[in-house]
Amino acid sequence: MLAIGGCYLNDLYREAAKRNIDVKSVQVIVKGDWGGEPVRAQGVSFSVRAEAAASKEEITDLIEHTDDVSEIPNSLRLGTPVSLSEREAVPV
Repeated sequence: MLAIGGCYLNDLYREAAKRNIDVKSVQVIVKGDWGGEPVRAQGVSFSVRAEAAASKEEITDLIEHTDDVSEIPNSLRLGTPVSLSEREAVPV
């Protein structure tokens, strides 16, 4: 949940800078559950509140555009495979 919220937050500031929008405050709240075997995130959603020196329409467009381009949420939505490529066990 932290990865989703943190990535979206970072991306919103990046996209705002491209549009010359001065963001004053952003709040991202990510909600979800854990379940199954193996345990996985389920029912994940997030909400965004952004205050910026721009019109309501510009801020809304920024929020929605950021949702379209945010890397981690898109990786999860599109089912990006993740594999363990190397293992190193070091007994002490």
